[in-house]
Amino acid sequence: NAENTIEDCIDSIVRTQFKPIEIIVVDDMSTDRTCEIVRDISTQFSVLIKLLELDENRGPSYARNTGAKCADGEYLFFVDSDTVMLPDTLKKFQDRISDNNIDAVSGIYNENPLNPGVVPLYKAMLNSFAYINEGVFEHEVFNSAVAGIRTDVFRSVDGYNEDLNWGMDCENEELGHRLNKQFKLVSDPAIQVRHHFPGFVKLTHTYFLRVALWMELFMQRRKFEQGGLASAGSGIATVAVPLLLFSIPVSIIWPWFSMFSLTMLIVYLYGYGRFYIYILREKTYFLPVVIILNMWFSSIIAFGAMWGVLRTIIGSSKLPLINEQD
Repeated sequence: NAENTIEDCIDSIVRTQFKPIEIIVVDDMSTDRTCEIVRDISTQFSVLIKLLELDENRGPSYARNTGAKCADGEYLFFVDSDTVMLPDTLKKFQDRISDNNIDAVSGIYNENPLNPGVVPLYKAMLNSFAYINEGVFEHEVFNSAVAGIRTDVFRSVDGYNEDLNWGMDCENEELGHRLNKQFKLVSDPAIQVRHHFPGFVKLTHTYFLRVALWMELFMQRRKFEQGGLASAGSGIATVAVPLLLFSIPVSIIWPWFSMFSLTMLIVYLYGYGRFYIYILREKTYFLPVVIILNMWFSSIIAFGAMWGVLRTIIGSSKLPLINEQD
């Protein structure tokens, strides 16, 4: 159901003028005009555009694997239907993966979101800063909104795990972990797309549910990501927020508890201080809003993580047991 974004997505790919290229659109049982729009615009370009219409709604893993099976190229590059490539996205990907030691590359979201609003802007700037600040590093997530891979490598690991269907939103993390067993996956902040981000209510809901699933995957893997928003440092700083907010009123009643509040504040600022400095430098007026949003979403993430841990402990995890090969 991407009738509002699919044309801009395809148009941005064509405008990269990258050749040779084929664009494969996999439609997972849309009920809107998505397929009609794709058929119409496919006649406007000389670029080969394939439309694959699934006859059963199976979720993103199955859809991406279906598209990959029909691909003829040496490389696969995945994008979501609500993203827009920058003019140099594919060129930067080619430059990075031409290194014979690299098998897959994840890009990042550009700091400028496609949709207006303070929450999309906050989300885009936070994601951009978190990864640009890290530079190129070996990563554990194959971010299918902006990620490329050697076709033979993708097929050798059997692609996405199709047991992870709708509602099990950790297929990117699961694939990344499997790739790291045999191949080299890196994050490169030079490879970017602009993205539509959800508003306040939807992002709150999404954060809570997805982080619970990511924590369930972590409980199986017992390993944080090396960089980005799911690194150990970022996770500790995020958990410090609800503890800080809880400890402040307690400190009023028992002043000796203020040492705990101060400790949580230091941990929090250690994790997010540089992001606030970045916002202060780029969009000074936006800083108060960013602080409020960051504290809110950090609290939601912390509670989502606790919910995921609890579900794992009591044996009601929403994820299937994912077997790993040594």
